[in-house]
Amino acid sequence: MDSIKRRGLEINMEEFKKKEQNGEPLEWELQLISKDNETRKLIFEILTQKNEIENFAKSHEKAEEYLKDYKDFSSSFTNRNQYQETEREQERIKRKQNKLKKLEKEYKDEEKKWEKREEDKAYDREREKQYEEDKVKRKRRLIEKDLNYDSDAEKERMKKNPKAFEEHNLIKIQER
Repeated sequence: MDSIKRRGLEINMEEFKKKEQNGEPLEWELQLISKDNETRKLIFEILTQKNEIENFAKSHEKAEEYLKDYKDFSSSFTNRNQYQETEREQERIKRKQNKLKKLEKEYKDEEKKWEKREEDKAYDREREKQYEEDKVKRKRRLIEKDLNYDSDAEKERMKKNPKAFEEHNLIKIQER
């Protein structure tokens, strides 16, 4: 009894393969579209057109020219049937890969922004530190200048070059 069932399955598999190669709808496909009359009509119209094209092509000498485009088109469907992944799965995988690439790109961009921000902060800290050091040096110089101030020497310089002294005073006023 098992051998009969096995033979029956082998026959069914051969029938499925023949139907698939011919482009005929399989039983489960017919069950899926049994409720949708318009789809069923469209499929049967396409199948009848296929048969008409083949009959017309066979009646002429160069049948390959007429069937060339059709065979290329139908061979792509048979090739797709050999793959395990469906078209939807392939699209889903592509979308997933594109999303991962997009996320990686965003991550790298954020990482670059963060590094740049950290570099800017480090530069600002260094500049602030340098400014504070310069400020301390300027204060020391001014204090030393005030401590070493000699009014007599200043008066002598003023007598020797009064124009330079006036210019110096004008600059001080402008600075204030």
